Amino acid sequence: MPYRRQVELNAEGAPIPGDTGPEVIGNRLREIREAFRKSRAEVAQATGLDLALLEAVENGTKEPTVSMMSKIAESLEVPLGELLGNLSPRALVVATQFAKAPAALQSALMTLVKHPWVKA
Repeated sequence: MPYRRQVELNAEGAPIPGDTGPEVIGNRLREIREAFRKSRAEVAQATGLDLALLEAVENGTKEPTVSMMSKIAESLEVPLGELLGNLSPRALVVATQFAKAPAALQSALMTLVKHPWVKA
């Protein structure tokens, strides 16, 4: 039976921040990939990684190398650090799309967000 590291969970059942075991990394990769609406097959093809290997990483049975993480980040067009960051997958999608938007649109969106009727 393969070794499976125990992941500590908080009261909501989410992994405790700072835990970067294979299961936590795999879950985050899956959540981010799904937030970007990419299939495993699409990411595997874009990265040149074997589909079974990508599945093993997402399931936490294989720990990814830095090279693998770099290829996955590049295929999703996100900074490598964000794969392990604290942004939620949805927020990461929004931030990535915002960064690609023209400056005029970024400015208009920021004006809208700062409007008094927008509640944080």
